[in-house]
Amino acid sequence: MLGAGGLLAGAAVPTASLPAHAATPAASQTWVQWDGAHKTAHLTLVAAYNQNNGGFNFDGYNLGHLSITIPLGAKVVVAYTNKGALPHSAVITPFASHALAGNFPLAFKGSASPNPSSGVANLSTPQVFSFIASKAGAYAIVCGVPGHAIGGMWDRLIVAKASVASQQIAGAAPASAGSGTSASSGNNLGAMEGMVTDASTGKPLPHVYVVLGWTTLKRVGETDAKGHYRIDNVKPISLTDAYGFAEGYVYYHGHPVPIKAGKVTTYSFAMPRDTFAKNLLPQLTDARLSTTTAKPGATVTFQAHITPGKNGPLSAENFAVNSQMGHSVLLTKVGSTTYRGSWRIPTDTKPGAYQFIFIATMQNCLENAPYERLTLTVRT
Repeated sequence: MLGAGGLLAGAAVPTASLPAHAATPAASQTWVQWDGAHKTAHLTLVAAYNQNNGGFNFDGYNLGHLSITIPLGAKVVVAYTNKGALPHSAVITPFASHALAGNFPLAFKGSASPNPSSGVANLSTPQVFSFIASKAGAYAIVCGVPGHAIGGMWDRLIVAKASVASQQIAGAAPASAGSGTSASSGNNLGAMEGMVTDASTGKPLPHVYVVLGWTTLKRVGETDAKGHYRIDNVKPISLTDAYGFAEGYVYYHGHPVPIKAGKVTTYSFAMPRDTFAKNLLPQLTDARLSTTTAKPGATVTFQAHITPGKNGPLSAENFAVNSQMGHSVLLTKVGSTTYRGSWRIPTDTKPGAYQFIFIATMQNCLENAPYERLTLTVRT
């Protein structure tokens, strides 16, 4: 999860070119220096080096596009800074852990910046930490703030039998969203589409609810059996948030994306399974509608009781969503545990039964499971 509300999510999968505002780091920049006399690698990590991936990057790279190789047994001295206004941190963790929501295990003793779960913003004086690369293998450099790694803020660190420390760049550092083909929705509107997969297996995920612009556009799409979704007829906006919710998974919140008139923004990502104990998940109960039958143009109120799971506060991203209509209703706190939101049914809505999914979230990127579902019947 990323951003003020807490973003989490599955690791984003790059599918398109960089947005115009995202600067690619210079290929000639060297981020690791080798001191052969003392068998020490000096690694510079700059969080939010540029606007690639909405600032969720190290040295301008994310999603493993920067790979650092360290000789086995070498000492690694890391100088960590952060150019961004959001807090970040740096953690070296076993590679298999890079898709966790948070609480990353250390790969080596001392292989993290101070307070990795909370991080620090606007850090110009380096935080220096060091460790011994005592075991060969594949590791990941991640941001330890919950949800940031799943949002793509991770790169690679390899410990191997080598004579010097080195770096490798896997092409340009891409973002997971960009302007693609022309949208079929008309010159004044845009669209967003992509694929959603399981972070562990890589298999497509059906029935993922993709929420675009939780406080602005409030649009929703749902993945089909092949993991594909598309949201058409979207008003252009310079940047807006995108989320993914799926029952039994940790929810996804990636970096902001642009919606451009006449263009399709491609946005694909992966989601990790929810393996957490039930008492850690937020609880959503007593979901209700002010009416279960209404006409187009009528206003309906959605309500539920929401309480946080153990060891974490609630987030602000709580919804009732319907992918047939393509809309989400933001639920805001009106009592100690009561959350409510009102929504006007679009006047062009066709008669039918529309099922709404109620979703509650926490700042550590956990969501309720199972979902509560209520049906709103629209009649003329």
